[in-house]
Amino acid sequence: MSQTITADKPRRIKPTTLAAIGFAAPLIIYMLIFYVWPLIQNISMSMHRYTRRTFVTGDAPWSGFDIYKEILSNQQFWTILGQTLIFVFASIVFQYSIGLALAVFFNQNFKLSAALRGAFLVPWLLPPMISGTIWQWMMDADSGVINNFVVN
Repeated sequence: MSQTITADKPRRIKPTTLAAIGFAAPLIIYMLIFYVWPLIQNISMSMHRYTRRTFVTGDAPWSGFDIYKEILSNQQFWTILGQTLIFVFASIVFQYSIGLALAVFFNQNFKLSAALRGAFLVPWLLPPMISGTIWQWMMDADSGVINNFVVN
């Protein structure tokens, strides 16, 4: 029973894997910068006891989980948390109920149903249309505000 020892060949990364990493890298970097880093900073800040002065100077003393113990032992916190949960639940129920009722109503075929469906899209479409029109006006080659600043 002789065993032959073979040298393992170094594994090569497939080009498709490199492409996938290349496409995912900007998203991963974005999420690390704008989601993970602020989350870490918030957790770190929650472990310090800040005042107005220590927030500006940056020398807030470390308190660890003592702040959380204070908050969780405060009866006012639980009252406010309960009120917030009731408000959130009621808001969600009313918003979805009203939205579902309107969707069912406007799904019916009746006179002006198409016009009313279109009218409901106007508030959704208006901000991009206005924004696009303003940018078009600002970037106009003849009378645009930005061109006026660049030329003068």
